[in-house]
Amino acid sequence: PPSTGSRDVVVVAGIANASGDRPIIDRLEAAGWSITVVDDDQLAPAQLTGAELIVVTSSVVPTKIPAWLAEQPTPLLSSESYSFTTLKMATSGRDSTASNVDITTSPTPVKGALAGRVTVSASTALGSANPVPSASVVATLAGQPDNAAVFTIERGSALTSGTAASRRVGFF
Repeated sequence: PPSTGSRDVVVVAGIANASGDRPIIDRLEAAGWSITVVDDDQLAPAQLTGAELIVVTSSVVPTKIPAWLAEQPTPLLSSESYSFTTLKMATSGRDSTASNVDITTSPTPVKGALAGRVTVSASTALGSANPVPSASVVATLAGQPDNAAVFTIERGSALTSGTAASRRVGFF
């Protein structure tokens, strides 16, 4: 969480599927964030005013993610792999049948000292992407180094068009 200022997170979700989003919402609330959940059908720029973070959950309908969201100056985390192209973070996004990810050996601030293979317990398919070249890949699908499962893009880095107004994170 931020050390000063508001601690607001806007969670963009497909409300019909919000029960699957409950773990991330609960975790953010436990960390002291104030959460506003916005249905993917009703997302508007004014709802993001004052937000410290935007989280796009895997319950969204990817075609409902507006292109203007990619331009927002607020840090953004998306766990919907099919939204990565609309958000200009990747050239493709897809689901897989993988249940393991390999944490890369390259140093990144996000992964810290973690490395190696991790088994993931998920109720749905893990997403992956071909992120933009400016991305730092943190984890790939196990044995599939071209399928990024976790990646970051820093503010000012190149996207598929334009540059990132703030940090972007793709998370399977």
